Amino acid sequence: MTIRVGVIGCGDVATYVYLPTLKQCADLCTVTAVCDRDPDRARLAAEQFAVPQVYTDLDRFLQEAPVEAVLNLTPNQHHFAVSLAALQAGKHVYTEKTLAVTLEEADRLLAEAEQRGLIFASAPAVMLNPVNQVARQLLQEGAIGRVCYAIGHAAHGGPARRGYFAWYRRALEHLGLPAERLVSTDPTWFYQPGAGPLLDLGVYALTTLTGLLGPVRQVTALSGRQVPELVIEGGVAQGRRITVAVDDTTLLLLDFGNATFAMVDASYNVLATRRPQFEIYGSSGVITMNPQQPVPPQIEVYRGEDLPTGEPRWERPAVPGPRWHLGAGIPHFLECLRDRRRPIISGEHARHVLEVMLKAYAAATEGRTQTITRLF
Repeated sequence: MTIRVGVIGCGDVATYVYLPTLKQCADLCTVTAVCDRDPDRARLAAEQFAVPQVYTDLDRFLQEAPVEAVLNLTPNQHHFAVSLAALQAGKHVYTEKTLAVTLEEADRLLAEAEQRGLIFASAPAVMLNPVNQVARQLLQEGAIGRVCYAIGHAAHGGPARRGYFAWYRRALEHLGLPAERLVSTDPTWFYQPGAGPLLDLGVYALTTLTGLLGPVRQVTALSGRQVPELVIEGGVAQGRRITVAVDDTTLLLLDFGNATFAMVDASYNVLATRRPQFEIYGSSGVITMNPQQPVPPQIEVYRGEDLPTGEPRWERPAVPGPRWHLGAGIPHFLECLRDRRRPIISGEHARHVLEVMLKAYAAATEGRTQTITRLF
């Protein structure tokens, strides 16, 4: 018997990533209803993916729709209220990142799910990426010795820039997904409290590094806003001038304990870069990674001592398929529902990463290192 699934939020990430992914999981689930406060958007999503029931009111959806699990694909600022309502209605929940925008909200969601015996999972599903799984295996095998420090790069020019829309279109086309309806994108909410580059992009780097190296013990940071207002360069809001109400660049220093450290940047002010997304430096080697790069090499390993005059001994480990994408957490979530097991992309891990991000802001504001209180 398949799991009946409902989708809340029918914007671009739903129609270009999650609904196509759900369609590919027909052996595990049936999408029975969609909900969006924009009736045209809800109707179009339902028509495109042959979903029988359409709602514009969340309460009615949760009371009437024949669903056992929901995907919360609303903007960050609405994640808590939507997920809480779904849990209280007895639904399993998969939420887009971040699970909430305060620790109090995150704790409430985890407590609600545990009390009701429901599965609560959260994007980003980066630790399901085969590249990251290969890296984790290498680290566990001691391929580069003791990890000394790592770097994580989580930045681009921001979702209001024309280059972002072009990148998004290319990424969708590479996945074989239609890109002609990208005009529906309105990126304004990315620049409002509860979003910004740290919660939008930094979450990927932090989830990856904590998935590979374990929980963060302390964080310090610098954070600020360089561009106070900008003009949206694409999508339905093209030409609109908006105020940037959040920091647009944050630099983090992470302490994992045992003299293992990491540096992470999160910014909307990086128009181009040649840096790898991640590098991990060990006592006897290096791992360099681009997990979201669509073509090899996505991971390379240097083994051996520092040999500045010799030939570098870089290896390219085999990366098994399938290729990772933003919706990769859905099959795993559905399998966890079927088998009643804890997901790798757990709410507890997402809550830990949220604490790191929020305390990074506190560290930048207060000018002192912050201790992380809850691990995973």
